[in-house]
Amino acid sequence: MSALTTDEIKGYIETGKIDINGNEVVTGMLKVQKSFKKAVTQDKDWAVECSDLASVMLYTVKDEELMRKGLSREVTNRIQRLRKTSGISIEDQIEIFYEFTNGASDTSEIGTVVLEFQQNIESTTRMPLAPKSELKDYA
Repeated sequence: MSALTTDEIKGYIETGKIDINGNEVVTGMLKVQKSFKKAVTQDKDWAVECSDLASVMLYTVKDEELMRKGLSREVTNRIQRLRKTSGISIEDQIEIFYEFTNGASDTSEIGTVVLEFQQNIESTTRMPLAPKSELKDYA
């Protein structure tokens, strides 16, 4: 049997028929299955999967930017969970203040992330985020 080209396979998928060595093959007689090459499926840097409708290929190596984004999402998640456990709804007006303790500063990893992704955190929580030094004395 001769190998089919990509264009021939696409034609079969679109029309439901193909001529192979003078024989007409119609829908139901031929199964087309997508797959990645072995080198790709065994590469630890990639996660791959195929189905009849789609092929997905994800680069799974974490870089510094991705790690910072993940940390900012964790900060947001913790604010939202604290809100929920306190019985505060998303519509309730709150103020969110931050302070870095245990010798951490704005130049610490968490400090850098909070400042870098402050707009994203504020957008998700729907409230402004400010350093504790801006906290007004309500007493």
